[in-house]
Amino acid sequence: DGLRRAVEARRWVKGLIIRRDPPDRLSLVVEERKPLLWLVRPTGIYLLADDGIVMDRLHGGALEPVPVVADPASQSDEALVRLIRTASALRDRQQDFYMRLSELRWSAKGPVAFLEGLEAPIYLSRHDPTRNIPNFQAIFLEQFATPEARAKARYFDLRWDVEGGYVAVGN
Repeated sequence: DGLRRAVEARRWVKGLIIRRDPPDRLSLVVEERKPLLWLVRPTGIYLLADDGIVMDRLHGGALEPVPVVADPASQSDEALVRLIRTASALRDRQQDFYMRLSELRWSAKGPVAFLEGLEAPIYLSRHDPTRNIPNFQAIFLEQFATPEARAKARYFDLRWDVEGGYVAVGN
C-alpha cells in the first residue's frame, strides 16, 4: 500500500497495476499521463496532461513539442476543457497537423490554432476540430508555400459544413 501511494502520488502517473508473483516477486505496470498542452500562467509554465491534470512545471529541461495555451481568456475552466478536447482530437486524428501547432486559443468562434511560421489564425470547428484539415493542408501546399503568399493571408476558416470541404481564406 505504501509503494502504491508513493508511485501514484507522482503527477505523471495515470495508473498503476501491482501484481504479486509468488514467492518473492512484484510486477509494476505504470501508465503515464501524456503531455498535451503547455499552460503559460503568470506563476510559471506548466505541462498539462490529456486528462486535464497539471503534470509538471517548466524547470529549463527538455521541452515537449506540444501547443501552448498562453491567452489568459483561454485559461478559464470551461475554455481549457474545450481546448483539451480539441487538442486530444487533433493529436489522435490529425497528428501531423497537431505536431506543427505552436498555440491554441478559445474564442467566441471556437478553437483557434496557430501553426509554426504562419501568422494567420486558423479557425477550427467547435464540434469537429479535425474537419477540413486535409483540405487546408492541400490548399496551404498549393497556394501558400511561399512566405509572400502566407503574409497575405489574414485568417483560414475551416468551420464550413458544406459537402466537398471548403476552406475560407481571408486575404
